[in-house]
Amino acid sequence: MDMPFAFDDKLAFNLPEGYRGIWESDESEEDDDNDDIEPIEWKEPVCKIVLSDYERSKQGYQFSCSVNHIERDVSDYPDDVNESNFLEYEAERDQNTYIEVCSQPKILVEYSGKIAEIFGIKMCFQFLRAYIAEKGYAFYSVMTSIDNTSPETEKRTYEQFCDVLKSMEYNYDSTLLSWLTTDELYEKLGGKCVYKEQITRANDMTRNVQTKINVRPREEQYPHLKELQGMQNVLQGMTEGTGASFTINATGMEYQFIPLEALKDENDEDWDADESDEEEGNDEQREVLERIIYADTPDDDLYQKAEEIRPMFRVSPDDFDPNSDQECEIEKGYIHSVRIFHALRSFAWTLCCYAELKGCQPEEITDMADVDAVVKLILSRNLLNYGDNYCHGLCAGSDLHVYYVPDKTLQADKDWLDETQKAYSLNSIRNSVCSLDELRSDLRRIYPAIQTLVNHEKPQRHEHPRWETVGGWIVYAWCALAKAAAEPFYIEDGPSFCQFTQIKEKQNFTIKNGILEKYAGDDRIVAIPEGVTCIGEGAFWGRSKLRR
Repeated sequence: MDMPFAFDDKLAFNLPEGYRGIWESDESEEDDDNDDIEPIEWKEPVCKIVLSDYERSKQGYQFSCSVNHIERDVSDYPDDVNESNFLEYEAERDQNTYIEVCSQPKILVEYSGKIAEIFGIKMCFQFLRAYIAEKGYAFYSVMTSIDNTSPETEKRTYEQFCDVLKSMEYNYDSTLLSWLTTDELYEKLGGKCVYKEQITRANDMTRNVQTKINVRPREEQYPHLKELQGMQNVLQGMTEGTGASFTINATGMEYQFIPLEALKDENDEDWDADESDEEEGNDEQREVLERIIYADTPDDDLYQKAEEIRPMFRVSPDDFDPNSDQECEIEKGYIHSVRIFHALRSFAWTLCCYAELKGCQPEEITDMADVDAVVKLILSRNLLNYGDNYCHGLCAGSDLHVYYVPDKTLQADKDWLDETQKAYSLNSIRNSVCSLDELRSDLRRIYPAIQTLVNHEKPQRHEHPRWETVGGWIVYAWCALAKAAAEPFYIEDGPSFCQFTQIKEKQNFTIKNGILEKYAGDDRIVAIPEGVTCIGEGAFWGRSKLRR
């Protein structure tokens, strides 16, 4: 049984069984299949004709085409275009392929292929569109996107579009296109687009993007995040209906990067001579940590790059929060939120995947449009979009209780630290071991993209007390991790409360006439300020914590 549907007083459809017309204003949620087409300012209401036996679901309609009325003005066209050929001009844009299927009124059916960049990757969108001429420079448009998943689905789109066109009535003439067949359309239009080769490649790329770029990490990669989320859910359950609310670690840090040198010193200070078992254990751990530290070749380059970026997070004295300051957190080796750490992981992994799809290296991704596309994608994935096949050093391991040690570390020492295969552990999240060399390499690979984010944000930094964008979080986490990666370190849960003093440049240095006469800080690694031409004798005297 046919389903009548009138668009207006001239254009109507006697739709075959299963199809129905709906007004877009009646839809409970928007679902535009053609978001990548340049928007047109509609003069009249827009409707859709859908294959309704499928009904709306997470996948949308089985078939959908838009119907609308468009009015142009003579000024919209070149001088050689008039009322008799303006439809041809519309259909010939972008070298699309079209055929005339009716002369009174004039009706053209067009096949078009649109190559668009989404996430920096060229992807394909294909359309069928019928133009029905009206008086002057007005026309009706009936358009659908082609399902190009396979040749079979493409042919089925032609069949469904043909069903709609054959059902069309104009000025009560129901025989306009009753003769039209799918084979006729497909033979004259299918695959005739001049972009066919590009479209084929873009279709392949589209499928690659969908299967490669959207990834969920294994649970072993985010136990700290999972644990904190579980605690948050328990608290929400306990307070439901009471009006109260809780936030985990509202005033604390969820990460702390502890240099192994500091860990060794801490064990020395905690040693109790009266406990012989602890003495033996501390001696062994101290020896293991000393061998690891000795095996490492310090990396000052990453540290220096992080130091150059760190002042970007400085706020005015009025905006400074002694309990939560991004610059101080970077300086101390903290990250406030576990989500921010995973945002960095997701950014690094997605950037590398994107570079591979684009046929280049991650270091070559320096255009802000590309970098911003990566940021937006990971935001759409809730800051959790990575696997372990890219940036293995940064992404593959656990997100807590990890020793980052150089590759030259003895295997016996790695085994001593690694608790993942042991029968017992004091930690709910067991200690594991990852490669410091691989981490450093990953941080370097994404540094050009990090610098792109910095350069883009720099002009606006004076307007924002805290850099609380996803891009800012990524840079903040990179800086904290890059500073930590200057030497072997351990990832631990951060302190529950912090009290910071605002950092002032050169506050620890006494410099006269380019000579650094005195350093009064307690940092383990010190970057010499710009303008220093000479280091005075005894400038670092008494700085027992200083390594280099």
